[in-house]
Amino acid sequence: MPKLPSIIVLATIAALVAGCTNTPTESDAGATRAAGVASSSTPAETTAETTAETTAAPSPAPTTASTSSTSSAPSPAPSTQPPVPAPENTPAPGTAPPQEPAPSQAPASPAPVPAEQTPAEPAVPVEPESVIVPTTPGFGGPSTSVPQGGAFTVVGSGYEPGQEIIITFGYYRSDVFVMEDQTAVADADGNYSFRIAVAPDLEARTYGVMTYEAAARDSGGSDAFEASKQFAVIEVVPA
Repeated sequence: MPKLPSIIVLATIAALVAGCTNTPTESDAGATRAAGVASSSTPAETTAETTAETTAAPSPAPTTASTSSTSSAPSPAPSTQPPVPAPENTPAPGTAPPQEPAPSQAPASPAPVPAEQTPAEPAVPVEPESVIVPTTPGFGGPSTSVPQGGAFTVVGSGYEPGQEIIITFGYYRSDVFVMEDQTAVADADGNYSFRIAVAPDLEARTYGVMTYEAAARDSGGSDAFEASKQFAVIEVVPA
């Protein structure tokens, strides 16, 4: 029995040395308190526990366990906080937010005013070129060619001013006429001219022009009437 206090003292010193080396955890402190309580319960149990601890562990085992548990504990992860965005320009309470200016619109161009349209003048039909045809006394005078749709102008001279001249146009040396009798009046110099248009569908052949004085016809004298006659030959050719 005198060795029991020595063993307890050694166990206590060993526990203190272990406590100085490693900081005891709450479980180790609880185990120590439990061992103290158990040692104070019965001397036999205390002797057996102390002897077993002394024999089994010549070096304090809790040091290694505590060191292992301490070094294996994960280090707390560094706290990384997301960057705080810069505060926007928030208008003060009670202040209307600035409004963006409305896009300026270009003034609409006025609709083009339609130009006044001058009514087109009716087309003036172009008269075909006229051929001058002088008359001569008696048949057999010079022949003049005129195309279908063309024109010719009969001219005469030697008449009294204001004298009327009758003009006829028909088949050559025949009583078949293709135009009604026309009247021309002599000017102050005793000259006259009369234009005749040839129809486009007029048959192409030889035609004759005959003129005479209206006064000679009305006199009833055949000699004066025959003496006033003038002639021209017209050849109507295809256009």
